[in-house]
Amino acid sequence: MSISNLTYSQNKPQFIKNKGQIHTNINFKLEHQAGNIYFEKNRIKYDLYEKDKINAVRHGDTNYRNIYGHRFEGLFIGSNEDVVIIGKEKISSYQNYFIGEDTSKWQSFVPIFNELIYVNIYSGIDVKYFSEGGKLKYDVIVHPNTNPEKFKIKYSGIDSTYIKSGHLILKTSLGNVIEQAPIAYQIINGKKIIIPCIFQLKDDVINFKIKGKYDKSQELIIDPILIFSTFSGSGANNWGETATYDETGHLYAGSIAFGTGYVVTLGAYDMFFDGGVGFGSTGTDICISKFSTNGDSLKYSTYLGGNGNENPHSLVVNNNDELFVLGSTGSADFPTTANSYDTSFNGGDFFGFINYQTSSTSHYLEYPNGTDIIVTKFSADGTNLLGSTFIGGTKNDGINESGANNYSGNLLCHFYADEYRGEITLDDAGNCYVASSSSSLDFPLQNPEQNTIGGMQDAVAFKMDPNLSSLMWSTFLGGSNDDAGYSIQLNNSNFPLLSGGTLSSDFSTTSNALNSNYSGNIDGFVRKYNSLNGNLLASTYLGDSGYNQSYFVQVDLNNDIYLFGLTNTTYPVFPTSTYSSVGSQFIHKLDSNLSSTLMTTSFGNGTLARNITPSAFLVSDCGLIYISGWGGLSPTGGSTNNMPIVNALQPNTDGKDFYLAVFSQDMQSQIYGSFFGGGTSKEHVDGGTSRFDKNGKIYQAVCAGCQGLSDFPTTPNVYSSINGANNGCNLGAFKFDLETISASISLPSYYSCLPSSCNFTNLSQGGNQYFWDFGDGNTSNLPDPYHTYSDTGTYSVTLIVSDTGNCVIPDTSNVLVDIYEVNNAAVNGDSVLCPGTTVTLNAYGGTQFTWSPSNSLSSSFGSQVVANPTNSTTYMLIAEDSCSIDTAYFVVSIPNDIFYTSNDTTICKEDSLFLNAIGGTTYRWSGVNIVNVDSANPLVNPQQNSTYYVDITAPNGCVYTDSVNIDVDISIPNIILQDTLNLCFGDSTLITLTNLNNAIWSPVSNPNDTSGTNIWVKSDSNSTYYVISENACGQSVDSVLALVFGYSGSAFGDTAICLGDTAEIYAQDGIDYYWYPNINLSNNDSNWTYAFPLQSTNYKVIIENDYGCKDTFSIAVNVASEPYINAGLDFWMYYGEPINLNGNTSASNFYWESSGWISCPTCLQPQINPTETTQYILVAVDSLGCISSDTTLVSIKGSIFVPNTFTPNNDGNNDVFEIKGENIKSFELWIYNRWGEKLYYTNEINNYWDGKYLGNKCKIDSYIWVIEYLDYNQNYKSLKGHVNLIE
Repeated sequence: MSISNLTYSQNKPQFIKNKGQIHTNINFKLEHQAGNIYFEKNRIKYDLYEKDKINAVRHGDTNYRNIYGHRFEGLFIGSNEDVVIIGKEKISSYQNYFIGEDTSKWQSFVPIFNELIYVNIYSGIDVKYFSEGGKLKYDVIVHPNTNPEKFKIKYSGIDSTYIKSGHLILKTSLGNVIEQAPIAYQIINGKKIIIPCIFQLKDDVINFKIKGKYDKSQELIIDPILIFSTFSGSGANNWGETATYDETGHLYAGSIAFGTGYVVTLGAYDMFFDGGVGFGSTGTDICISKFSTNGDSLKYSTYLGGNGNENPHSLVVNNNDELFVLGSTGSADFPTTANSYDTSFNGGDFFGFINYQTSSTSHYLEYPNGTDIIVTKFSADGTNLLGSTFIGGTKNDGINESGANNYSGNLLCHFYADEYRGEITLDDAGNCYVASSSSSLDFPLQNPEQNTIGGMQDAVAFKMDPNLSSLMWSTFLGGSNDDAGYSIQLNNSNFPLLSGGTLSSDFSTTSNALNSNYSGNIDGFVRKYNSLNGNLLASTYLGDSGYNQSYFVQVDLNNDIYLFGLTNTTYPVFPTSTYSSVGSQFIHKLDSNLSSTLMTTSFGNGTLARNITPSAFLVSDCGLIYISGWGGLSPTGGSTNNMPIVNALQPNTDGKDFYLAVFSQDMQSQIYGSFFGGGTSKEHVDGGTSRFDKNGKIYQAVCAGCQGLSDFPTTPNVYSSINGANNGCNLGAFKFDLETISASISLPSYYSCLPSSCNFTNLSQGGNQYFWDFGDGNTSNLPDPYHTYSDTGTYSVTLIVSDTGNCVIPDTSNVLVDIYEVNNAAVNGDSVLCPGTTVTLNAYGGTQFTWSPSNSLSSSFGSQVVANPTNSTTYMLIAEDSCSIDTAYFVVSIPNDIFYTSNDTTICKEDSLFLNAIGGTTYRWSGVNIVNVDSANPLVNPQQNSTYYVDITAPNGCVYTDSVNIDVDISIPNIILQDTLNLCFGDSTLITLTNLNNAIWSPVSNPNDTSGTNIWVKSDSNSTYYVISENACGQSVDSVLALVFGYSGSAFGDTAICLGDTAEIYAQDGIDYYWYPNINLSNNDSNWTYAFPLQSTNYKVIIENDYGCKDTFSIAVNVASEPYINAGLDFWMYYGEPINLNGNTSASNFYWESSGWISCPTCLQPQINPTETTQYILVAVDSLGCISSDTTLVSIKGSIFVPNTFTPNNDGNNDVFEIKGENIKSFELWIYNRWGEKLYYTNEINNYWDGKYLGNKCKIDSYIWVIEYLDYNQNYKSLKGHVNLIE
């Protein structure tokens, strides 16, 4: 059974054995690119994580704040407790682990294996984990007479578990983990017999149900290889059309996308949608994606197109991994390259694809200006176009218009999207060959076999150089009716072979043709050309009176020609031994000259109605025949129901799936048949071809998941497992290996007990030649050999499976076989252990080892342990292998040696000293100035502090190391102490003698006053303190006199001041002064200072006298608050009207100040009568002389004076009409005569009227004036009156 969700990055998985570097429950660990997998005795644990994000973060990407993981496990329900897990195919490399500071987790030479086997996990059942085709797989091996349903796995930690289309789906937070539908088989007499088998799911427990009869006396293997299957993940509607491959197995997919949202890669040739035309759609661009070999990533992905619609028809890759694209376009601005054959769009007639709505004249895709063929060549990294050209004439080219959009008619478009058929292929020199269709009379020709179009539409074929710059050969193919070219291949002489369909009764054939006559309906055709000169070498019709078209052509190594086509009549079977089944698909083999039939047959679902439409075709170098096709999409009809299945990966269909089949040489038998698709959506192709490689792998493009479904089966860890288009389709791409050799070896057990022999069972799939190498120099060519080994050991057994026809690449399988003896447990190691050392003990005679007692061992298990006992210990080893259990004992003795050395000591410089050591047979001293280093009693004379080391060798050979420290005094102690010490009364001080090692002080009133060589001196009177210090060189004495002094000083200047005033404060009887707080002081370090605080402050001064004694004194400076005062609010008054001020204050003394008249300056409410705006100041003085003041502003309201008469006689008196005013902010004056005529205007109050109008004196009369003004109190007034002008 394949664990298809686990794609592996290495060639083979690497199972790492646990030797103590990880938790003891774990037997083996697999470090997988999607996480870690842990193999325990009765379960397997999976730790999966988002691998792409992890890699991004490791390379410096900071965009990911969260990286998610999912942990789950599979428990083997009811498995044996004594199951043995064995690593097989040990590789030459190993791993070392140095984990943290715990040396018990440090392990070296940790072995790595390519296979892992659970031996007897259930009685009679083994499970083997291994790799096949880059996938981690497991096989369940059911031994004879064992019920396979005993094997049960229960998954926990899974979001949900269900079976879909036969596959087991494990839903996790990171996506679905899929175990593909199981296949069971037996190998009997060298033949592989498939046994129907399915998953069973009940209460989250999985097991296998064998659906058919099988030989219970033989082993049963429950095992598919789907390499990968993926969506494009496009957010835009995205239709799959064509696919191909390169030599390393990358899949290239061509599709169309309807708008932005197709996934493109950074640096791709074109990262943006270029536009299109259609009803109900945005139109299309071609999309090209190159997938990794296992489908988990995009190598590149790009748009390709212009402002019209495009479709890809066929893809092919050259030896440099450069992709060629054949397609059609309706875009005049489709990208072309310089020096390409044709850089201009040639146009044509309107063409539409898919009526929108049904039966309307509008189309889902429209080409208003017709179509041209396009051929484009991409660079290997998909970032540049190496060549791109139009090919066509003035009508439509590259599409099949015969019966377009009407598949029920009797024309060439028989299946949905037959409009977009055509193929491109390459020769060894990189020249490209194309088969297509054209309606252009002026299609470009070169050395043509047919130089004019025969009907409304002809097939065309052409050859271009690798750079797409020149047309090397081109021709029409057709008669007077419709013809279409579908497929082109090259024979071994690079002669192109073309196939297609025709309605022409006059389609040209050659004289030796198999069939020179038209059958009267729709015929297929095949032609062979010499493209160097354009000569037609052979041409023939194919078919009978019914419908027959040749969709694909292939050629084998003998240049024989194979055709894959469709029919609606009973196709002949020749020879009669050829495999056949009733159906609408035919395979026809002709000789290289197209003159005779070598084989012909049909296959299908039992009816001649439409079954499938061909999508890919291959004849391998061994003659195996591969086909791919799909069915079930309306309006074409067709169905995959009842198509023959053999060894199927997906045995069931909803009638709307892909169908894949493989037939033996010359169609002698069907060796594979399977469906591929989802359970709801209709998988199909919207035109175009896909390909098989020569090894039988299909590279298929699919239009999948339409209507926004995601049921197209995908493999785990692929690029996208979901359809990204809401209510739309996505490109689906899958790579499927339909024929391979898989070598596999089975044994009843992977060990043998001498002298028994080993029975090797060959479980290989495919192949018919076997070579066995038993690892001891002996070999065999039998399918299932027996072999007896002559000695114990582990032997690597190799099986190479090949094919007599060399059709398929050989495969190799390896197993390790352990050959044991009975009852041969043994322990090897040192039996005498010196204290403080360790000994390595090695176990023999088994595969599993248990040690006791374990408290002084590095591990209780393993073939090698490290012992570090503190006492003599007897260790017991239980050695177990598949042949026996044996016990061995091993004694590790620790001697009880006794030794002594001299005590540490101190000497005076120039003195010498004998050191002593006892308890050994030999001694070795090391150090400075030492005599007799090999003596037990050496003489030393150190000149400075020194350490002497001695190695004492006991009688038993154990070596002990000890040391002696000797301190050296250079001279008698040097006491550094001052004669006198000044103290202030009540103070204390610490006397320190840091240069002494010891000191004795006296007198000491309190033991806590001394600390080491230091003493606290605390005295209220004069005292003398004595100190004595001694060392190995002698003794010193010294003393110090402590003198005690009192305090002095005083301060004065307490006062009260007004805010903003300054006070002077004083101190005396000191030598240094410090005032604080240092706020609003003129200075703070003299005996007096000015203080000007903003609030009452208690100042302090520290006074220091001549003896350094300090005392603190205080002076208070109180700041009186200003007296309350209020001169009243500002106000307005009329001119000439007396009024009273309204003052108020808390002070007893006050007075008013102003430039104007005040009736009583010392009254709070005096009378005033200002003639203009005036400020009045009220000043208050309190008892301390503190002054405060306030003001009030008295403004005069505006007033106007207007004279009633003036005499403009220039006598200097009353000559002008002048307006007087006070506190006027704005002003306007108009003067009119009695008839309302305006004589004068001004907006300045200082202007006046001189009695003139337009420079002339006005006559004596009464005149009307109008005044409007605004005063500074915002009062507005309008006045009107008369003024008399007299002489």
